[in-house]
This record gives sequence, structure tokens and C-alpha cells, in this order.
Amino acid sequence: MDKRMYSLMLMDELVGAVDKLAHENGTSRSNLINRILAEHLSMATPELCISEIFGHAVRITAVRSSLQVQAPQSGAMLVVRSVIRYKYNPAIRYSVELSVGGEACTGEFKVVSRSQSDALLSRLTVFYELWTQIEQTLLPDIPLKYGIAGGRFRRRLIAQPGGQPDSRRVGEAIGRYISLFDDAMNRYFSAQYGVDMETYADMLELYKDYLAETPAVV
Repeated sequence: MDKRMYSLMLMDELVGAVDKLAHENGTSRSNLINRILAEHLSMATPELCISEIFGHAVRITAVRSSLQVQAPQSGAMLVVRSVIRYKYNPAIRYSVELSVGGEACTGEFKVVSRSQSDALLSRLTVFYELWTQIEQTLLPDIPLKYGIAGGRFRRRLIAQPGGQPDSRRVGEAIGRYISLFDDAMNRYFSAQYGVDMETYADMLELYKDYLAETPAVV
């Protein structure tokens, strides 16, 4: 949906109330007014679509007690916290940022650890590289893009063309992907000697199960 600038005459008290609510919801005045009008007129907006997608994703991740949804930093971001079963149980943060246009839903999945442990960051990097290898093996026809640096990982989520995205399918796929990634990471870290053929085969089977059970792939 395209957006243009319009001039409106509004009461000062109304604008003040809108600004207060916008601040509480971490959005702008324009976005909030746009959402309120769209809901009143029963029109879908990108913000509403993203909210519905994240709602379905949260429902999936809520099944795992190890995953904790954090307060959103913005309406376009979902943040989930987990803990790695490794020595002092360092925290890991998964985030998903989405953008919905008229023809597609695109986004990025990020993984961040604030640990300063060189040993942990090194093992994370090995895991990320192993993960990309598995994905490129099982999804050879999909143009995946990655970034790995400093114990951080990012991956572009696959766009869904063809008009308005199916919020449920996309949301459930995102939720299952986060759960899959978290499960694979903890299995990798629970291996006594790091990467071996058994660990790789275990992660490979996990991913195959995900593909078999998930109608939409992100």
C-alpha cells in the first residue's frame, strides 16, 4: 500500500491523546492514525499483517519453555530470548524484522550473543557455518543470504510473493524456524566434543522434520 502526505484539521486534545498512545505502542503518530482508521474501515494494513504474523509465531514458540518473548522494540520486530546449555548458560537473542509490501513479505532473522567469551563466540561461529551448510544442502533452489561475524548471525527470510501474505502460514513458519534453530543450537552445544558426524546427522534430521511439517518455508 502506497502512502502519501495529507493535511487534516484535528483537535489539540485529540492529537495529544494519539501521541501518548503512539508512544506507549512504540510507533509514530501517522502509523497509529493509519492503523486506527484502517481497523475502523476493516482494511488490512502492513502493520496489522505483521502483528498477525508475529501473533502466530509467538503461539508456536510459546510451546517451548526455553523461549521467552521479549517486549517489542517496534511493531515490525519480534524478539525472543533463550539460553545456551553451555557452561554458565549464556543468553542468546533471536530477532525477526519484517516488512510487508503490496506484493511480498520480506524480513531478516538475527541471532546475537552479548557474551565476551572467545571460546563461546568461536563455537557459535562454527555452528552458524554448519547451519548454513545444512540449509544450502536441503534448500538448493532458494537464494539464501547470510551474514556471520563476531558471534552474530543473520539470514534473509524468503519473500512471499503473490499479494497479501498468509499471516498464519508465515507466522507459524517463523515460529517453527526459531524453535528449530534453538533446538539445533542446544544439541550442538550439548555434544561433548563439538562437531562430529553424529551431531551433524542429528541436526540434518531435525531440519528435514521441519521441512516435512511446515507448509511454508522461510
